[in-house]
Amino acid sequence: MNFKADLMFIPFWALEAWMKFVEKINDFMVEGSSQQSGVSQFTIQIAYEGADIRVSLHCLDPSGGFKEVIEQHKPRSIILTSGTLSPLKAWPLELGVQFAQPVSCPHVLAPEQVNTIVLGIGPSGSSIDTKF
Repeated sequence: MNFKADLMFIPFWALEAWMKFVEKINDFMVEGSSQQSGVSQFTIQIAYEGADIRVSLHCLDPSGGFKEVIEQHKPRSIILTSGTLSPLKAWPLELGVQFAQPVSCPHVLAPEQVNTIVLGIGPSGSSIDTKF
């Protein structure tokens, strides 16, 4: 990442704190890199809007963190719940582990109980933005 150009947007009184933050983010990104490929499991976006700074960190590969939990805590059971875990067969590949007894339940709502609506404007009249 190139923070050189970003520094001109930082007030001088916040520069030391900003540099410490950048150092911590860099350490995190290096720690999250795959040891085999050197490719980071994360992306980071830094956006400026006036005096506000928005930092977004996205996990691209959850297998590293999931394996770490399994190795450190050695759980006897793992329950993954979500309405979007289908197809279930893909998750062992995504998480880098094999599940001894995967169980998948049918949806609790009947199709006639589901209604899909697309909203572009919120209750206050402002535009809804789902970008990340």
